[in-house]
Amino acid sequence: MATEVFVYSVSADGEPSDAYVRVATVEDLSTLGTVRTGGVTLYRKDSVTIDYSDIDEAINTKSGIVTRIDLLVREYTDFTDSFVASENLSLPV
Repeated sequence: MATEVFVYSVSADGEPSDAYVRVATVEDLSTLGTVRTGGVTLYRKDSVTIDYSDIDEAINTKSGIVTRIDLLVREYTDFTDSFVASENLSLPV
């Protein structure tokens, strides 16, 4: 599984101003890239820094992010475990 699980929104002011949006979904892992160039509006990074106004907000937000990452790992594992591929493909002529 990719380590870039934090989704950011591209800012016109440059990468330091890009905003953290959310923890990625399984779909994001295949649809969002890891570079912010090329006209993309969202991309993934492997780290996030969040500033909090108080300790309670920090604890609650951290807990939510950890829960969301745990869910992503479970969903990704379920997805890859249930993926069925066929080596034979028959098409009508």
